[in-house]
Amino acid sequence: MLAACLCVVVPSAEQSLADVARNTESARNASAGRPRPKVYTNKDLSAVDHMPPAPTPPKSTPTASQPAPSDSQGLPDVKSEAYWRARMRPLRERLESARALADETKRRAETLMRSADRCFMIGVVCADYTESLRLTEEHKTLVAEVERAQRDVAALEEEARRAGVPPGWVRE
Repeated sequence: MLAACLCVVVPSAEQSLADVARNTESARNASAGRPRPKVYTNKDLSAVDHMPPAPTPPKSTPTASQPAPSDSQGLPDVKSEAYWRARMRPLRERLESARALADETKRRAETLMRSADRCFMIGVVCADYTESLRLTEEHKTLVAEVERAQRDVAALEEEARRAGVPPGWVRE
């Protein structure tokens, strides 16, 4: 109890923030070997001549003699959202179609294999086994098509990214 009272009564020996600032300033002034660093103020900034902004090149607009840029498929302007959506739509449709067909083929192959397993259990060889093997091979081909379609979509997304197209223009 006595120790607690002494801690409260005895003044703290720590330095105040003002004392630390004074000591730091005096240490800076004492280092005669080094030049003082330049402190920039608003006065220094107003003395700097402001440079005019760089001129921007004028935008050219198509005239009657200059048709709007388009590709050989009759798509709209390369920089338009409609152009990028028109290019992406068939790629996405091909991808979704390939995925759906691959999933359906896999499901059918698995169903036929389960049916063939039941036949094998009773000692009978049935046509379901042969058909499930054929569908399994077809599924492998379809998976390769899905991968090609994914690469095509990714390539167009990368092309659009490099062209500075907003990502939403190539998403559906």
